[in-house]
Formats: sequence, C-alpha cells, structure tokens
Amino acid sequence: RVGQETVKARRKRQRLAEDKTTVEELRVVKKRGPRAARAPTGLTKRRPPWERRLRGLLKVNEDIGHLEDRVARGEALDDQQRRKLARKDEVLLSIDEIATEHPEAVAKKFARKNQDC
Repeated sequence: RVGQETVKARRKRQRLAEDKTTVEELRVVKKRGPRAARAPTGLTKRRPPWERRLRGLLKVNEDIGHLEDRVARGEALDDQQRRKLARKDEVLLSIDEIATEHPEAVAKKFARKNQDC
C-alpha cells in the first residue's frame, strides 16, 4: 500500500521521537521489553556506597536487637543467629566509623528518621 506506514516504520519513528524529548518531559514507565518505551535515566539518584553500607548495618543492628529480645525471653537461637549476635561489636564499630566520616549526612538521616516516628 503506497503512502501507508508499516508497523515497523511507525515504531522506529516513535522511538526516534522519544529520543528527542528531554528527560523532564518523559515519565517513568515500566520497561516491557527491548522495544518498550524507554525509561528516562538520571531521575533516580544513586546512593553513595557508604550510605548503602550504613543502611545495611542499621538493618543488621535492628536484627541483633530483635535477637537479643528473643534471648531475654529464653528462646533458643540457631547457629546463624548466634553468629549474627556475635557480630554486634563489629557492626556498631562500623556504624560509628561511617558516622565519624560523614557526620552531617548521618545526622540529617537520623533527624529525618526521628521525625517519621
């Protein structure tokens, strides 16, 4: 058919048009495949490694607190849980080390967390 656009050509034209739009004009969409609408890059900020490590350490510290409560109630723990309890000092030292390296950011994070409570 002369003058009619094929599906393949239409999709190619649409992809090229999407590439021309700016990141601010795009909305984040779930990626469905290689030909799906492309999600914009740069909208989500990647956390620095120390912040990701701090989140993990705080989570482990919270788990250790729960395990200590279980021990206080007299419950038995398995080997993995006892190993986690044994790491308490190491975890607290690592948290303190990160807090001394980045005091402003850690203070801001804890202030925000305390406001949520």
